[in-house]
Amino acid sequence: MGRVQRVGEKAHGLVPWQGAYIMLDSDNGALIAMDLISAPSGQGFNIVRLWKAPEEGVFLKGLAIVDDVAYFGISPWAPRSARNDPQSNNELAAFDLVAGELLWRRQVPTAGLLNIIGAPHLSVASTYLPSYTGKAETDVVQQHHNSPEVAVAMQSLTKLGYPPKVGGYWSSGLPYLEMNLKSSKTPWDAGLQLPLLLLNVSQLQADVLALPPEAWNYQYQAKYSAVMAGREGNQAAFKPGVEGIVLLFSDNDGSGPVYKFPAYDYFAPALEPLLEAILGKHDLQHIIRLQLALMRPGMSDIKIHVDSGGYAVRGHRIHIPVFTHPNVAFDVCPHRYVPDPAHSPGEGEPQRILDIQECFKIPAVEGFAFELNNRAAHRVANLSPIDRVHVVIDLCQGPHPRISVPPGTVCDYDMKKGLLCKYSDNQQQQQQQEGSALVQQQHYSATAAKWLE
Repeated sequence: MGRVQRVGEKAHGLVPWQGAYIMLDSDNGALIAMDLISAPSGQGFNIVRLWKAPEEGVFLKGLAIVDDVAYFGISPWAPRSARNDPQSNNELAAFDLVAGELLWRRQVPTAGLLNIIGAPHLSVASTYLPSYTGKAETDVVQQHHNSPEVAVAMQSLTKLGYPPKVGGYWSSGLPYLEMNLKSSKTPWDAGLQLPLLLLNVSQLQADVLALPPEAWNYQYQAKYSAVMAGREGNQAAFKPGVEGIVLLFSDNDGSGPVYKFPAYDYFAPALEPLLEAILGKHDLQHIIRLQLALMRPGMSDIKIHVDSGGYAVRGHRIHIPVFTHPNVAFDVCPHRYVPDPAHSPGEGEPQRILDIQECFKIPAVEGFAFELNNRAAHRVANLSPIDRVHVVIDLCQGPHPRISVPPGTVCDYDMKKGLLCKYSDNQQQQQQQEGSALVQQQHYSATAAKWLE
């Protein structure tokens, strides 16, 4: 709790937005942002003037932020006794906070001073908290918009010049990245990362720690869960030393069925509440791949690469860090195309363009769920002394059916032919004899218990 002074003359409105407070410097006719995060040490805050009315003699009052656009009233200065004049109409203005530009200002029939602007159909708190269309005002949505961790991450991404562009919302109300930009020739225009939510991952951490060391190896999973064949070359080339546990998987283009591996049932009690918080119950069937990835210190590396399958071009990737450390470097590396300053083109000659690739470390603390733009080049280096474990989720914007496979299944992965999961005649006969989904669930749950032996 603290007190901040000298932020404006007869200031009105106070709405938190991405690590700052948006407010009206009313007597000066200005929309301002009070930044409490990036201020120099000892200064307390930065004041940024976002927009000022070009004419004198106006007064700003009434402020609401909807879909990252600030709406506010512009009134001609008048004595208090004249502020309810029915002949006096005022203006409503819209300022895009992300783009940093005035969208429009237009006169509205107010019959007096424009005093309050709100969006009660979206949120009862719309006069003092941001509100958003296209999704319910749930506890998760409020947590997303009021999270200091999300605000700091958003501010950092904006300062880098890559603010996330929202394309829509999951049924939870949380956003996802704009797909058309993400699949364009300059995918980083969609943003490098979309911060979502800080989750409590303590139960998932306990489940991971309870695993025997061999649970991460191929032989153990081949016995108690299912395994993938055909991805060894890709793993060796781009992710040497990285180990994983597959829970759900699909073919490369993300169009076929989703195979559920028996290991899913071991993690489900801790993992499903986290997935539902991010996506909403309705969109859990949009998950096409779900894995745990382990990077041991000094033994593994995720080299710079771009995810290129249909699951990436037409989908979304979400990370939940389970165990991590400040010395883990998770970098996203967009390109910038700029004219070559050393080149002076002759008549009719095109300007030479430089392709500059820069890498930026993105926020990825434990429990901090975020969407990664995996269509931009990215890499990970574990320079810490601990094991780094992430849950990695791939989703499409439509539901996919799931097929449960029994323990011992081997799934052959071919980027062109798709994913074929096969198991022995005895396993197939057992599955047919068991028949019901309930019996299968009990069978897999019993198998999942083996992970703790």
